[in-house]
Parts: sequence; structure tokens; C-alpha cells
Amino acid sequence: MKTTPACFLVPCVLVGVVLGFLPRPVLAQYFTDNFESYAVGGSVAPNWTPYYNGAAVVGPATVSGSSGNILQISSQTNWAGYAFRAVSFAQEFRLEVDIFSTNGNGPIIDLWHGPGDSSPYYRMLTLLNGNFYQGDASKQQIGAPMTWTTGTWHHVAINYARASSAQSATLTYYFDGQLLGQVTTPGTTPWDTSTHYLALANNFSGTTYFDNVSITAIPEPAVGAGLAGVAVALAALWRRRRRDVVRAP
Repeated sequence: MKTTPACFLVPCVLVGVVLGFLPRPVLAQYFTDNFESYAVGGSVAPNWTPYYNGAAVVGPATVSGSSGNILQISSQTNWAGYAFRAVSFAQEFRLEVDIFSTNGNGPIIDLWHGPGDSSPYYRMLTLLNGNFYQGDASKQQIGAPMTWTTGTWHHVAINYARASSAQSATLTYYFDGQLLGQVTTPGTTPWDTSTHYLALANNFSGTTYFDNVSITAIPEPAVGAGLAGVAVALAALWRRRRRDVVRAP
């Protein structure tokens, strides 16, 4: 039988219709903050605790491209400014945040075991000379050298994955929607399902602005695989039906 384009078009349409009616997975959201609930010029307490140079909420006019309140953290040489808060999350999670750095140095994202930088901590991200690194004393550069544009908002997403029995974790980084790189942290990674502390910070001299920070579950790969299976099954069923129609007397 000669194959016509319709033989492929119809099953594709059927797949699209079915997928359109399938419920979208709802990701568990452990934490989110867009800083709209705080007064401009005021403190981020009690949800966040300022540390060292502290932190403040500023209005959209402070930074180009802003549409609402944002978190401002400033620091000076050899002193970092922090704002931290308690959060709970699973052994696998996704952290997303919008970052505006005035000089391409300084933004930091940490996870702490306790309410203070003297407690054990895990450095998920730091920006140095326009490039991202994981770790503190021992740093790993994330992906190839990139171009950080100062005076511009950038979106950062980090997938953190650690099996319950593993002594290491894999972190996958996305920069402005594009895959940046992946690193595996050796040794013990002390993060489980209990409450810890998320810290947003700025190091070196300068100012960093944060907005739209969230921690959610990572979408399960099984969801995508299941949808692909539906597509294959529908296409196969349509091809079989076409053969039956052609062979019928």
C-alpha cells in the first residue's frame, strides 16, 4: 500500500487531542517568595533573617526590568550580606530564582543546617568573575565559561538529586532557560527531608538583587515516558486500522 501523509497526520492529531485532555502533573511546592508581601524600604523579617549587612526590600524603580518588589543584599570587601529562612524540602528538589548582579561577582545561594553561618552549610552556587561555581573552599566551575551581563536580570534553576543511600549529589544548572552544566559533589551531602535554611547572599563589594525564589519538586521522568507511550500506542492502532480498511473486500 502506498503511504500518504494523512497516514501520519491523523495519528499525530489524535495524540495531540489525547495529550491535551491529560491532567498536567502538579509539582509539590515547598517554598516560594516574590517579596510582594513586604513593605518597600522595610525589613524581610520575620520570614527572613538579615545577617551581617542585612537585607531590605526595594521597589521596582530601583532596578531596570523589575515589575515588583525585590530583595536587595549589599556587602563590602571581606564581608558578606545574608538573608536566610527555614525551609523544608525532599531529597530531590528544584530551586529557581531571578538574580541581578551589579558587577558579576558575589551572588551566593547556600543551604545551612542551622540559623547562622557558623553552622554546617552547603554552597549550591556562587558567581565569580561572571562564571558560576559550586562549592566554597573547593570550587567546581559549572559548565563552560559563560557571559554574565551586568545590569540585566538572569533566571537560574538548579535541580538537586540525591538518592537516599548515596553519599553524593548531582546538581544540574540552567541559565536563562538553557542547560549550563552538571556537577557531582563527592563525599557526604548532609541534606535530607528535615527543615534546613536557605540563604541568599552577596559577597565582595557590591549589591545583588533577588526575586521570585522557589523550591519545588523535580518533575518525574515517568510522566514524559508515559505520554510518549500513549503516542506510540495511538499511532500503532491507527496504522493497524488503516490496514484493516484497505484489506476489507
